[in-house]
Amino acid sequence: DAAFAGIALAIIILTPALPTAEARVAATKAYLDAAARAKFLKRLIFSTGLVGQDSNAVSPITLARGAIALEQYLMNEAELNVRWTIVRPGLFMENFFSMVRSIRNGFFSLPIRNARICPISTRDIGDVLALIAETHTGGNWDRKIIRLTGPEALTGEEIAEAISYGTGRKVTYKPLSSEEAYREFIDQGYPEWLAKQGVELYDLLASGYDRLPSHEYERIMGHKGMRMHEFFKVNQQYFH
Repeated sequence: DAAFAGIALAIIILTPALPTAEARVAATKAYLDAAARAKFLKRLIFSTGLVGQDSNAVSPITLARGAIALEQYLMNEAELNVRWTIVRPGLFMENFFSMVRSIRNGFFSLPIRNARICPISTRDIGDVLALIAETHTGGNWDRKIIRLTGPEALTGEEIAEAISYGTGRKVTYKPLSSEEAYREFIDQGYPEWLAKQGVELYDLLASGYDRLPSHEYERIMGHKGMRMHEFFKVNQQYFH
């Protein structure tokens, strides 16, 4: 409860730091319940992620199960006397930092088959969270669910073109199977449970879940978010 003492606004960000959906739900519920008891708290911003569906059905995606359960708890069960806003960011552009070595060698790999995805920069996510925080006393954000994506829906080949343009070096796309992706996660040092959840996430993306930009960032901020080639241009020193 001390974490919420004397504050009017809180942002809770759901992370995959625990190996099961059940453990993640239990740990985060404790924070939501503490927020409900906070005397001065007026606004709670809850950032979850790709949930895979907007229903009460059990998702096959571990990350989504935790997010769905917690969103439902926040909306329907937690005894909150505060205004809340849910933000659902998509795949982070910053995930490509884990591919620095292969990009330096002229390729990158993802298990998304021919699907389009809409990665978003964490900078843009932070901008939206900051704006909600700065304007939280109004009613514009009450009980809103905001799905955040980048401004472009790109295939693997188009991402390779964006990387090439942004870094100034030729990069190609190498599709992976789910099994190959799992082995790559393990080789990168991921624990088995996190490698499995990573594959589940990319299987969701490969199914076409993130194939269309939401344009919520542009609507909220008044301008387009960072494009993929811009991300690599800004960070090109890391990929050389």
